[in-house]
Amino acid sequence: MKINPQGVEIQNRDVQTLFRSLERSELKLDDAELFLDFPMYKGDDDNLVISQILMVSPYYGVIVFYSSSANEYNIPQLHKDDKSLERVAGFVVSRLIKNDQLRKGMMGFALPVNSLLFAPLLDSDNRNIDNLRNPVVTTEKQLIDTISSFETDFPERLFYESISTIQGAKGLLKPEDRNADSLSPDSKAARITQVESNILIFDRDQQEGYIPALDGPQRIRGLAGSGKTVILAMKVAQTLLRDETGKATILYTFTTKSLYQHVLRLIQRFYREFHDDSTNLDRVTVMHSWGGRSNAGVYYEACKVFGHDFLNFPEAQVESRGTLDPFEYACKKLLDTTNITPLYDYVFVDEAQDYGVYFMRLCTKLAKNKQVCFGADVFQNIFQKRTPTAAEIFDDGTEFIKDKFLEVCYRTPLAILVTAHAIGLGVYGKQVQKIESVQYWNDLGYSVTSRQSGEFQESEKVEVLRESKNSPSFAQQDTRELLAFNFSHKDLDEEINSLVAAIENDIRGEGLLPEDIMVICADDYNCRNYFNKVTRILNSREIYTNNVHAEKISIHDFKVKDRVTLTTIHKAKGNEAYSVYIVGSDFLCHNLNIRNRNLLFTAMTRTKGWLSISGIGDVTSGLKKEMEQSVANIPYIRFDYPTKEEAQQIEHDITHVKQVSSKDISELEFMLSKFGSFENMQKFMEEQSAKKGRK
Repeated sequence: MKINPQGVEIQNRDVQTLFRSLERSELKLDDAELFLDFPMYKGDDDNLVISQILMVSPYYGVIVFYSSSANEYNIPQLHKDDKSLERVAGFVVSRLIKNDQLRKGMMGFALPVNSLLFAPLLDSDNRNIDNLRNPVVTTEKQLIDTISSFETDFPERLFYESISTIQGAKGLLKPEDRNADSLSPDSKAARITQVESNILIFDRDQQEGYIPALDGPQRIRGLAGSGKTVILAMKVAQTLLRDETGKATILYTFTTKSLYQHVLRLIQRFYREFHDDSTNLDRVTVMHSWGGRSNAGVYYEACKVFGHDFLNFPEAQVESRGTLDPFEYACKKLLDTTNITPLYDYVFVDEAQDYGVYFMRLCTKLAKNKQVCFGADVFQNIFQKRTPTAAEIFDDGTEFIKDKFLEVCYRTPLAILVTAHAIGLGVYGKQVQKIESVQYWNDLGYSVTSRQSGEFQESEKVEVLRESKNSPSFAQQDTRELLAFNFSHKDLDEEINSLVAAIENDIRGEGLLPEDIMVICADDYNCRNYFNKVTRILNSREIYTNNVHAEKISIHDFKVKDRVTLTTIHKAKGNEAYSVYIVGSDFLCHNLNIRNRNLLFTAMTRTKGWLSISGIGDVTSGLKKEMEQSVANIPYIRFDYPTKEEAQQIEHDITHVKQVSSKDISELEFMLSKFGSFENMQKFMEEQSAKKGRK
């Protein structure tokens, strides 16, 4: 049996008795999924209904159990437990019956669905049993025999459909209809349809992330694309369901503004998987971390509530004088000068890898009893190999009561993820970051084949392997079909013409929807030039675009139906598409330092299907060579661990690139005084780059 959530300790003695009976039986339970204290639903009276034990088996179907402590002298308890089981079983049935795949006829099921009341302290001949609504068993033998009687042959897919429905995974956003039937089975649309036709199920690590109650500080970590935002959104829904006061308030905050609508939809859909009335959702606030006068934000709203002067980005950058990240400085100043008291019952922080300790402390203080959950990408940022520890966030010895790591990356295909890590780290060129231990590679979902444990020694030959089980998406497709790079373009116009031809083929030849496609410009100075030309040519071919780069402060959808997304690397972070094109990569190749490698890594990991990288001129030769070496080694990364001198240089470069000099601050102060505001300065720079173009 697989226990969900894994690692849970069963506190209820009655449930322990039932569980042990199942555990020592000879039933076919190896593949069965057992859910403890899950699922839970809200009734019409807004009372919480929680399943004690629910089993989904490929042999016995769905069984909702309830273990009763009733005995001969406490028959009212038996009737109470029978009613509790009837109620939770009713909710389970009502959810399962909505799934067309599980339904047979009007009100029947295509697999066994049963309830079973286990009352081991009662005699089997007790007359009260006959008056109950659910089948009752009083001995272990009766329990096993009754479950055995449920055994039926049914398709395996119904087993997975049942799990998905019970988990609430049906609340995940539905895939678009691609009309792939008329296309070749090898087309991109057909391959996507095949991937999306797989039944959506939360894995055991993900369930361990969202099922346990949020009753103290928790953290969920994993690679980008491991499902942290989805898990946090589900945990918000579960937390709201658990609240029986009808008053608890929840804050969900994040960095990437374009996540706003996506997060809102996820929370709403997951909540409705367990409660038909969505009125309680108004107690959930989804808000950007910084904010300002035009858009709400956690820091901005805290400043308003507690009477503290708000600092915008340029003001914070000038005041910090390079000593701290500007946002960290602003949060630290607020914390140092203000007594922050809780404004919410629970706080969820997505993209926590983007924050330092002071914003995390602010979020912790805004939550009652430190009921805060951080969701952090591991290694999304090459600069920062880890997120702040509990000791760094909390200054009173508080530890995370739950710290879950998600090893599986469901977004980026294996070949592209391995290459992105290789390019980001610089292992086939000049290394810009080092991973010191076997354990850390394991945390990233890799197996180290060159040693079993411990830390690497200088100049040691290192070999790590990524297995398809940790990157299952498009695992059967050839690397060269998924990953393409072309650095032979003579100029910008040739690069754009090649890009437009590829986009048109994606839509008209491969069957992709325009919103399946994302174009990321790596050249910050020429983005407007790129996107204006791309938009003009595509428009002439009746293909339309959504230029995210043109939206300065929008929190609307990153994707727009029937439009190709155009974006910068900075705004692409946190988003994804099936077909991603990175243009202008030569801009980063002039200096493949840690900053530019980090940008490439971020851009490459936006794809959940195909990736194409292009650039202009000989300056791209180094990147081309590294990518060819990476592709040749897939699914391995093979390299020499840095020498002591190289390691010292890496540390120096990381420290140097993070620093902002006093000269930089003085220049910023001068520019601000000249232009009057940061917005005016930004507008001027964009106008100049548009005039300049690229030769």
